[in-house]
Amino acid sequence: MSSADETALRHCLVHDSAIGLLAQFETLLQAIRLSASDALVAKSSIIPHSTIGKHLRHVLDHFTLIYKHMPTPVGKDVPAGRWTIDYDSRQREILTEQNIEAADSAIRSVKTLIRSCQMQIALTTPVVVRAQTGPDKPRSELLSTYGRELWFATNHAIHHAALVRVLCFEQHIPLPPTFGVAPSTLDYLAKHTE
Repeated sequence: MSSADETALRHCLVHDSAIGLLAQFETLLQAIRLSASDALVAKSSIIPHSTIGKHLRHVLDHFTLIYKHMPTPVGKDVPAGRWTIDYDSRQREILTEQNIEAADSAIRSVKTLIRSCQMQIALTTPVVVRAQTGPDKPRSELLSTYGRELWFATNHAIHHAALVRVLCFEQHIPLPPTFGVAPSTLDYLAKHTE
């Protein structure tokens, strides 16, 4: 395999992983439709101030914010410093966390956005990430890449999927055994489980 082919494969794997993780949330919505109509907004007695819908909305916010200030036209050669990602500027779209159809539509939209960028933007494209490091502190700016931030959002989503799994257990909503489990954990279990 040529180095160009290896780069293209890695490029697809990162995007496919993000899209696959979002597909897990589509599976979640299917399970909710079969189990409990108010499951998105039901407050947890285990995790304070937590609902399935809030976690889902939070995950979608992070993926969406990667692309919010993406320079146009989109291309593989984005000048350094032209693309800024600010995860703290979330809109907190309440309808997405309260309405199953709105949540489903939002997941599809984010998956479409990721797919549309898959072959247009190199994973090595530089980005600047703005970070709120604490109350009343100046914001920091960190250099990163598009690929690193897409992978961050995917891993961040896995963490929230694991929390959602607890909320589903609390509400007796069945999920596949791999829901909310990191790929590295699945790989480890496959190699070390009898």
